[in-house]
Amino acid sequence: MSNKEIFIREVKTGIENGNFNLSAEAKEFFFKTYCPDPSTIKLTDAAKEILTVMKTNTSSEWTSKVIGEMLGKSGRSVSGSMRKLVEIGYVEKASESPVTYRLTENGIDFNID
Repeated sequence: MSNKEIFIREVKTGIENGNFNLSAEAKEFFFKTYCPDPSTIKLTDAAKEILTVMKTNTSSEWTSKVIGEMLGKSGRSVSGSMRKLVEIGYVEKASESPVTYRLTENGIDFNID
């Protein structure tokens, strides 16, 4: 589990237990942004293909270029979908140079069907 995932889990638990005094708007923002309800997330076909590749192969870290090669797409086209997957918490950046990605627990648990 990454530091980001630990932080989100701890803040979520604090909010749910009433340990943080936040406005309703701040709570709504936190949960919508960092704890999305999986039933409300609509993934593009490209994002689903990327998650499928990442979940069904043994590599633990990926570049957009490698995923693109596996899907017959350009690394650039994969990068856009990767940004969305990072934004919704299914993938995280593992390193910056080169940019590599790995699945988060949410990404591993997400049912693609």
